[in-house]
Amino acid sequence: MFCTGVSAGVWTLGNCEQNGRFRKIADLSPNCPQGQMTDKHFKTFHVHLISDSTGETVGMVARACLVQFDTIDAHEHLWSMVRSKEQVQEVLDGIREDPGFVLYTVVNDEIRNMLEDGCRKLQVPCIAILDQITAKLGAHLDAEVHPMPGRQHV
Repeated sequence: MFCTGVSAGVWTLGNCEQNGRFRKIADLSPNCPQGQMTDKHFKTFHVHLISDSTGETVGMVARACLVQFDTIDAHEHLWSMVRSKEQVQEVLDGIREDPGFVLYTVVNDEIRNMLEDGCRKLQVPCIAILDQITAKLGAHLDAEVHPMPGRQHV
């Protein structure tokens, strides 16, 4: 599944299918209406959000962080349902095409390692956004973590 669309700080809603994954691109500059931005005042960059499920979690965390900055124009690339080596390679090709910050929620170790290695080779920052929180919760609760993609949707 492959989706692309740009809107003035709003997600585009259409979904298109291609190659077994979703891809959405949205303008994440909620602090400034479209058309009022200039290169003088705003830093433009790409942020790649990668998920082995719907991408809802990584998208919400990214938006919560990005709205803290008044002078950025972040172009979001959401890669959801990324669960195979071929899909990771496609994501890495997209990152190579539009280099930028990478945030991800992926539980499969092989897929995570491939993504992290690829980002390291491309020299782009790559952060697993839930790892620290999950580890600290597990330690605090003295409970073992049982990762599963999209578990909050069950």
